[in-house]
Amino acid sequence: ALLRLCEQEGDFEYLSELLFQEYQTSVDTDDQLRLAVTLGELSQDRLKNPKDAAEWFMRALVINPTGFAAMRSLENALRGVGEWKSLLEVKKKLVRSAADDHSKLAFLHEMQMIKSRLHLKAPLDREEENLVSGIDFDSKNTPQTYEVIVEYLVSSTRDAYANVRLL
Repeated sequence: ALLRLCEQEGDFEYLSELLFQEYQTSVDTDDQLRLAVTLGELSQDRLKNPKDAAEWFMRALVINPTGFAAMRSLENALRGVGEWKSLLEVKKKLVRSAADDHSKLAFLHEMQMIKSRLHLKAPLDREEENLVSGIDFDSKNTPQTYEVIVEYLVSSTRDAYANVRLL
């Protein structure tokens, strides 16, 4: 009842304190997960504090490392504070946990855009190459898909030529 009243009154700071106290006293991991995500969303959406939101979503991921919704929320919070290198790591986790190849390619494409923004030279690292090589390419893929594929093929070709030159 008190939580609803805080929400109705718009007292999100106090609501955050109450939820934090509940989080601290909870011994059930499902409750802790729910509260961590709720506190992250509250920090992000109502309190406009992406740094705190990111911390709460990271806590949620400690409880459930494969939580797709928490990873997506963490992604948004990290973007809000400009933590681009951390965002790349979250994107890798999203690629690994994506339900289908199209989603994996979309996340890989987003990773490439972030790398471009950071002016990183290496198009794909070894782990990313493994992720791309495990994807089934078909005619249903979008133009962005092909950008990732071409980038992968170009980087693979570059690596092959570099290896040949070393011989």
